[in-house]
Amino acid sequence: MSGTLDALRQAATVLLAEAPLPVVRATLRALLADTEAPPAKAAAPPPPQKPKPKAATPKPADGEWDARRREIRAAMLDRGVSYNDLAEQFGLAVPTLRHALGRREPPTRAMRQRLEAWLESEPAPAVAEPPFRANGAGSAHAEGAERATRG
Repeated sequence: MSGTLDALRQAATVLLAEAPLPVVRATLRALLADTEAPPAKAAAPPPPQKPKPKAATPKPADGEWDARRREIRAAMLDRGVSYNDLAEQFGLAVPTLRHALGRREPPTRAMRQRLEAWLESEPAPAVAEPPFRANGAGSAHAEGAERATRG
């Protein structure tokens, strides 16, 4: 760098003595612009690109399972069984059961066997609830209620 400055000083001295002032200024500006320019950087290699994640390819839908899961869901409605009841019966979390019956892809073999066994089983007999009686007739507390209302 000091060699460049010495060359500039020599050029300035010669120019100042022989050239008009505007030419000296223009020349010095051009020389300074060349020396102040940063050295050319070597082309940096481009940053490594991360590989693009592969799109998840869905498993092909199983037409047989799709029909079977619809049967299971229809049987749940017919039998009055909720997802909560069925999940409790199987010892599963409710979201796991919903996921298995909501997807068109077949669930695990064990889950499918459980669901199909449940579908093939006979529905539990419905327990008839006693009719609602506003006066409490037929309940264990009916006598106490009648005594309290007699006045």
